Amino acid sequence: MRVRKYTYIFLDIEAALIHGKQHIIEIGAIKLLPNGTRESFSKLIQPNKFKKLNSHIQKLTGIKTEELITAASFKEVMKKFMDWCSEDTIFVAFGEFDRKVLEEELIRNGLDVSFIYPMIDFQQKYMIANQLKEQPSLSSLLDAYQIEVETQHRALADAFSLCKIFNATDGVELIENQKTNKFGIILSEFRQMDNVFDLSISFISGNVSSKEIEITSVKNINKHLHYDIIEEQRKTEEGEIEIIQRTQIYPHNDVQLF
Repeated sequence: MRVRKYTYIFLDIEAALIHGKQHIIEIGAIKLLPNGTRESFSKLIQPNKFKKLNSHIQKLTGIKTEELITAASFKEVMKKFMDWCSEDTIFVAFGEFDRKVLEEELIRNGLDVSFIYPMIDFQQKYMIANQLKEQPSLSSLLDAYQIEVETQHRALADAFSLCKIFNATDGVELIENQKTNKFGIILSEFRQMDNVFDLSISFISGNVSSKEIEITSVKNINKHLHYDIIEEQRKTEEGEIEIIQRTQIYPHNDVQLF
């Protein structure tokens, strides 16, 4: 087991869909210091132009409309959160949802997005380490490692659960083993022409350092893929027969090998 060099902050948010956008209604975090001590942060957040929380979120989280109406704004809470966070911090979340919603909220409120980096998706790291194809849930990992928790679907409780899973799986070792300075990028363009699809693919690989990005290899392939337009019949909900067209594209061996 490696000795921790960094401060890890395990982050979880609860969000609600309001006016077609995800808004954070609660943020919870556990700070794990290098010496093993823990600190916690938990705040409810009143979304902008908020009136009422839908019944599903209330039932799932136990958060009530009345609590959010009296809660502080996102900007107010985030200023306190930024002050609470340490320097040289690595944020850890479970899945991409928390990072994406937090980024959107920071941008929407004119706050510095870079403050939340680096952020590690522990779900992804765990999948790579254990060669999993399906995404494990937080609750399934709690069961797998026989970790007992009293509450779920509250931000602080889920952040604490993630911290426990991190310790049970030796998360420091898991993350360190996957560190690399190498990168690979795939760029593609797909255009339909009269009789074929024109496919261009580029694979760029290289190394990243604190001073520069070095490209070591660029591989390109351009091929025409033949296709057919196939007409099929299907029955509509009203029971009528309609004709639809389906495009069938034929694979190319060189593209598959590339």
